[in-house]
Amino acid sequence: MANKGRKIGHGRLDEKITREMVDDGRHHFGRLVEIRGNVKPLLVSEQQAADLAAQMTDPATVGAEGDSGIPAGYTFFGQFVDHDLTLDETSILGSTADPDDVVDIRTPRFDLDCVYGLGKQGSPVIYDGDRLRIDHHDGADDLPRDDADLALIGDPRNDENTAVSQLQLAFLRLHNAVLDRVQSSPELRRGGESDFEAARRLTRWLYQWAVVHDFLPRIAGRAVVDDVFRRHGQDPVRTKLFDWRKRIVMPVEFSVAAYRFGHSMVRASYPLNAANPDVPFFGGANDMQGFRRLPAGHTIDWGHFFPVDG
Repeated sequence: MANKGRKIGHGRLDEKITREMVDDGRHHFGRLVEIRGNVKPLLVSEQQAADLAAQMTDPATVGAEGDSGIPAGYTFFGQFVDHDLTLDETSILGSTADPDDVVDIRTPRFDLDCVYGLGKQGSPVIYDGDRLRIDHHDGADDLPRDDADLALIGDPRNDENTAVSQLQLAFLRLHNAVLDRVQSSPELRRGGESDFEAARRLTRWLYQWAVVHDFLPRIAGRAVVDDVFRRHGQDPVRTKLFDWRKRIVMPVEFSVAAYRFGHSMVRASYPLNAANPDVPFFGGANDMQGFRRLPAGHTIDWGHFFPVDG
């Protein structure tokens, strides 16, 4: 997992952007492009917005299932990544806010703070020693929950539907599995790391590798990713408009505009497993709604969502 020179491949994304660079873990939203002069935002009426939405719908395909060619799981992995990068707890829907004044509670470091929370000291309820807590319900693993069935996890948003909830569960399992490996292979630790710190670092590296080498090429396209990362030689990552070395912000053009494309990827229903091959995303007690204990029979077979070997 070496990262030679200045090229970022994987395994060091959270180390390139240090805690000090994001003001002890807190940074702001901002703009990708500086607005100069008397530029006013485009304000549209509800009817104009509805007319635009109608233009985005192809009548010939309404109701057709179709398939984008991107496996279904990447929709929810994208949601998981979003929850790892952005969280605005202050803005109110319908009100005007200056992005430079809005604190992003999450860090831009791909450090899985949506999984690890504030750490063992800051979020003790999600831990069992060095392990991340996992509950069992109706014979299946589930997120740890309180008496009101609310998930006890680093980011409550990762329980809002069955798929992202079980992705969160998968990362809890991943950390625990990596911890077992570290405890049996202490050479995986580096410096003065504890078993927990080594397991967290390696889990983050695996996640970052998946983002760079699997998620981004599928979503943005291989040519775009290669153009940005310049995989050959020792050139730094190419940045045309945004330089995180000068100012750490989460651009609103990305967080509340460009990255919202994932909403259009949600399908009407999903095959969760062999016994439940057509579960509606919305629509009744047996749908994929979250914020509740995992319903019986809703354990996801990830082979229906990702290209899984074995």
